Amino acid sequence: MHLVLGFMASVWKISWPWRIWVKLLMAANGLMPFLFLDSVESKVVLLVFIVAAMTQVFIYHAKGFVRLLGVGHVF
Repeated sequence: MHLVLGFMASVWKISWPWRIWVKLLMAANGLMPFLFLDSVESKVVLLVFIVAAMTQVFIYHAKGFVRLLGVGHVF
């Protein structure tokens, strides 16, 4: 849990326009699928969101807050 909190603290240190953009994307991809949980598509979006987030946290653990974190967006 400490690793995830460290990653999120690093994300919140980026400049304010990007912080807003990240919050909007996290809300859309992480919370909105719960409104439509009965559909297959929302379950896929939620699963991909979780896999991408885990990938980024593992990269953060290995390398820190680097551009390589973009690899999580492949999913």
